Amino acid sequence: MSAASSDFFFGDKKHLELRSICGLSDTVSDNHFSAQVNRYLAENNGKMDIFCKTTHPQFSVLLGKLNREQIGNLKIIAIKDRVPSIKATLTCSILLEQGIINIIPLWCACNKGRAEEIISTLLIPIHLMNLQSRTFLKEGKNLVRLDNDLEHEVRSVLALSLYPENFSFKFVELLKSATQIGNRNLSMQDALNKLMMRV
Repeated sequence: MSAASSDFFFGDKKHLELRSICGLSDTVSDNHFSAQVNRYLAENNGKMDIFCKTTHPQFSVLLGKLNREQIGNLKIIAIKDRVPSIKATLTCSILLEQGIINIIPLWCACNKGRAEEIISTLLIPIHLMNLQSRTFLKEGKNLVRLDNDLEHEVRSVLALSLYPENFSFKFVELLKSATQIGNRNLSMQDALNKLMMRV
């Protein structure tokens, strides 16, 4: 365990920002970045909290830089009372060999636009990397695995966010395209490019 307040690669441990970490990830290879993340986890009690102050974080960049074969699972979790005017925000944890990365942005579904951001910046990257079968919704103490019913998946995630009324069939169609692309085992950037050509 490291007692230092700063990490030689990631910087200030108390303020790990997603945007900065995504910038760092572009300076090294994917394998090197994954190794640095696992090293950090091993040195810091298996925990890495990464914050983002937006509702549309660069989650796809981070997820795309990690070795997908080393990802044990992902958990989507609702946090209540983080923002007083919003019923709940969502976070995503990623289980790796040496511990857990917690991605803590301001994902919420308080209106249709915010709900679409959850689809586009959380669920679509998961499907593009074909990780939906390793993704769970944490409801209290229960873990519910995402299934192959895309409409049910979208409704379940929006229900977890406490705004089920902001469902749209457009979200299901977007996930359908992402799922088809994800089956091709492309890099995140190539998969995103393919998706852009479809929508």
